[in-house]
Amino acid sequence: MKHPKTFFISHPDDGGFPLDYERLVLAAKEYNVALELNDAHIRNPWMKNTLENAHTYLKLCMKHRASIFVGSDAHDPSRVGCFDSAIAMLTAMEFDEDLIINNSLEKFEEFIHFN
Repeated sequence: MKHPKTFFISHPDDGGFPLDYERLVLAAKEYNVALELNDAHIRNPWMKNTLENAHTYLKLCMKHRASIFVGSDAHDPSRVGCFDSAIAMLTAMEFDEDLIINNSLEKFEEFIHFN
């Protein structure tokens, strides 16, 4: 996360690789790195503890004001840009939209320092 070209961490919900989510979120906040909420994982939670892990780090992101991005992880052209399952989870959690960096082009460009 310390590398200046690292902006995102994908698949932090994968229970196959146990994480200290408090430490992960605090580091993401410190280094201005966004954690992914993966729609494919929410829709088809085939990995160990996917839903529980996502819920855990999303709550911590809200607590510590750390950024996330929503990814479709489609693996099928018909699912590219489909975020319905992730949005449903965020809505149910009353997740702060200000912490989602890819819900507007301007926020995304600012986050990755795009000029």
